[in-house]
Amino acid sequence: DLVEIPDDTFFFTPMEKMAARYPDRTAVIAKDGSLTYREFDTITDRVANALIRRGAKPGEKALVLLPRTSLALIAFFGASKAGLGYIPFDPAYPAERVNMVIEDSQAQFVITDSEMLPRFAGKPAVDIEELLRETDSMKPRVDLRPENISYMIYTSGSTGRPKGVMLTHRNAAHYFADMPGKEMINTLRANCTVYCAITTLSFDVSVMEYGLALSHGMTLYFANEAECNDPDLLAERITETKADVISGTPSRMQALLNSEIFCEVLKRQVKMTICGGEKYPEKLMTTLKELVPHQFNIYGPSEVTISCNEHDLADDEA
Repeated sequence: DLVEIPDDTFFFTPMEKMAARYPDRTAVIAKDGSLTYREFDTITDRVANALIRRGAKPGEKALVLLPRTSLALIAFFGASKAGLGYIPFDPAYPAERVNMVIEDSQAQFVITDSEMLPRFAGKPAVDIEELLRETDSMKPRVDLRPENISYMIYTSGSTGRPKGVMLTHRNAAHYFADMPGKEMINTLRANCTVYCAITTLSFDVSVMEYGLALSHGMTLYFANEAECNDPDLLAERITETKADVISGTPSRMQALLNSEIFCEVLKRQVKMTICGGEKYPEKLMTTLKELVPHQFNIYGPSEVTISCNEHDLADDEA
């Protein structure tokens, strides 16, 4: 059945509802510490108000260039609450590519840190720490509409030149909504509490990771670069954080499965894996079936909002 999403539901709205319902629950575990839902909601309100004070308007865009700490997530949600469409981008990309995206997207803001700020002389760049100095933690007053841009993802593009794909708040609200026919979200809600996020921030599966977790009252374990690139270290942190769901491309998942320690942790505590973005090999399906109860395969181009097909392979024959 088609479920109507209210027009006042935006990318960040489900997270705010979780903050009201579970204020003291841990929302984010990251390299730089952890935040409760109340703390995360309040900090992102402050960042939004700081951006509004700097002239942010609905429909404008902010390129976010930050490492994998809680500050990246704060920037995404803060920009969104200010009415800006945020553009997550990898700080490791060369300056030429970053400048191309700033020009192509016509981003009105660049949110970065003090280390990278000098790279943007003459551009509308701001240090995230400066935004965090804002003391106004009232809910931002923004004339936001469902058709306004929520976020923008740059794909590799068939021509080799990165292509920007803009998704609206209506897109995001529908993707993260809990509906009877959504097999993946229903399975996630029924079985999982801590989501391990390892996907590169410029890839839209990362939006799925933090969007799903924070829209449904889960704890997001936001793995840092070192953890993402070391299966044994990642396994150790998955154990510590009690993560029970992880997602990634099939090739990334296969690389992680080369670690015996990672496989052991998957079998011991992980309830669900989500793989998409590439062909799903039979070998991966067979291996995961021996380790976790639910193995989801998802597919869809960025233009349809992350994915449009999803299926639990648990009962399928290899």
